[in-house]
Amino acid sequence: MKKYAFFIRFIYITAFIIGIIFFFRAPANIPIHFDKNNIPDLIKNRWFIFALPAGLVLIGESFLSSLELKRINDHKYHQNDTSLYKWSYGISMCLILIIFVITMYAEINY
Repeated sequence: MKKYAFFIRFIYITAFIIGIIFFFRAPANIPIHFDKNNIPDLIKNRWFIFALPAGLVLIGESFLSSLELKRINDHKYHQNDTSLYKWSYGISMCLILIIFVITMYAEINY
């Protein structure tokens, strides 16, 4: 469980590091949403880059707490099937990190 918790925390720390790199490359205002003609219709301050890494922290810690509760309940009933949950949570965190990098790169380079 400790290695898995390290893995999840490593993912959102990586998101913050990538966010810091993007923050210094970003202009003062970045487009957040585009209409069907690829024209930005919502522009935010560049501090908005840290919204998704902050969301990753919340998601990651909720994953870890739910996994800990599942581990405690499985221990009560002598079951041990938390590995499937670990993999699904880890894969979803990696996918969110990849989506974050792609969207931030597209928004900054618009």
